[in-house]
Amino acid sequence: MMRRGLNFIIFLVAGIFILIEFNGIIGMERLLNRIEVKVFLDDTANPDSLTPEIKKELGVKELIFVSKGQALQEFKGSFRRGVTLFSEAEENPLPASFRIILKPSYRSPEYLDYLSHSLAILKGIKEVIYGKEYARNIWAISKYFVWTSYGIGGLLFFLLILTLSSTSNQNILAVKRDADLLKSFGYPSRR
Repeated sequence: MMRRGLNFIIFLVAGIFILIEFNGIIGMERLLNRIEVKVFLDDTANPDSLTPEIKKELGVKELIFVSKGQALQEFKGSFRRGVTLFSEAEENPLPASFRIILKPSYRSPEYLDYLSHSLAILKGIKEVIYGKEYARNIWAISKYFVWTSYGIGGLLFFLLILTLSSTSNQNILAVKRDADLLKSFGYPSRR
């Protein structure tokens, strides 16, 4: 009875760990997907000539051009006060930009720093931003999460193997004990 209870607890803990791990991986992936680079262009920039230069970078998965008009519409959609703020302005003050979505393996802070410096030297680019602190924090959290999950997973796997081997060993001993008991009553053994 105690053996079954122990097995149930081990399998329950392993199942809960798998659920937490699965949801954690999905959550971390969502947070990492939010890391993107925004490249703001100056007024003299030619987006058509910058597009191939930016796409040459290894980590670029997708490049989205956002015109001045689109930027204003996005701003107005995001902020209700943006409508009144920009209705007073004679001209749209927002610059055209590129939104860069990165490949998963290129979301590290080191690559983001490299990409930022690499793009900043291109002619026509005013500023490159990517949320440096957010990227560093999310990257660090994801690394700790992975190593912690490997450690807990390894420990649970070890406990699972230990429990299964103990249970099978106890079953073998119980069968042997039953066979010895049957022999003592005179039943022949099957060999």
